[in-house]
This record gives sequence, structure tokens and C-alpha cells, in this order.
Amino acid sequence: PGAPVSGYAGISVLGPAGGHECKVHTIAVDPGARGTGGGRALLNALLEVADRHRAPVFLEVRTDNTVAISLYESTGFAVAGVRRNYYQPSGADAYTMVRPAAAEVNRP
Repeated sequence: PGAPVSGYAGISVLGPAGGHECKVHTIAVDPGARGTGGGRALLNALLEVADRHRAPVFLEVRTDNTVAISLYESTGFAVAGVRRNYYQPSGADAYTMVRPAAAEVNRP
């Protein structure tokens, strides 16, 4: 019996050594724990994985999720495109965002 889970995140490392890319699959924080820095801590942990591989990082985020978009932009992500009707069954659009490899970015 430990503390309850207040968030989780996942990332994959893809491609051959020397040519890795990373993909953020999910970052989720319990609604009761939002605004406490947990999302930023999870994102920073994922970015540390990417930084060890000197890999760019890709993710998708709902176009109306301004809180998450601001978090991602504050850590070096930029919008690269839009995926129409990405989220199902709602049909919501997603931004594809990318953060350059660690050697190309300064992160707080």
C-alpha cells in the first residue's frame, strides 16, 4: 500500500542508435492534482529520456488544450501540423508538436 497514483506518462524511443526519435504517448494527471507541477515533472522525466538519446520528441495534443500547449511550448515544443479528427469518438483536432534534439534546445 503506497500513495495513490496522481499521474502517469509514457514515451517510446524509436529508430536506430544515432538516429533516435522519441514519441510521447501520454501524460495524464488526476484532476484533483492538476496545477501542482505534476504534469511538468512527468514531462521533464520524459524529456530526460529523450535527452539521453539526443532525440527529437514528437507528440499530439488537443488544439483546445491551452494549458498543455503552454506547458509544451515552455519546454521547447513548437506546432508542426494539425491532425484533423484525431481524437475519437469526439472528432477533436490535434496539433502535432515537435521539440528538437537536446543539443538544440535549452530546457528549464
